[in-house]
Amino acid sequence: MPKNTAAPVLVDLRRTTIYDGSTIETQTLNGSSISASIAIDGTVYTNSQETHNMRIRQQDPVTKLWSMCEINSFLSTGGARCSIRIQWSEYDVAYAAPTV
Repeated sequence: MPKNTAAPVLVDLRRTTIYDGSTIETQTLNGSSISASIAIDGTVYTNSQETHNMRIRQQDPVTKLWSMCEINSFLSTGGARCSIRIQWSEYDVAYAAPTV
């Protein structure tokens, strides 16, 4: 959810979830304008059955600069042990348009 709901945030998002050892689920939001809270994944499995990997690139609505982070999560039975790692790989960067 954006800090200011009157100023939507432009995002690129890629989520990959693996659960039960063989099921893969993905979700992509490319150039999506987010103005309210959204659910990325409504079901989270525990018992060490699922891992999540998300990359989120977001544009600051004021400066128009981009930031990107990767979020990983892993939960044990009933959420008794939960590891969430957020790693920023870019912060306040501009991308030049490709030239041909």
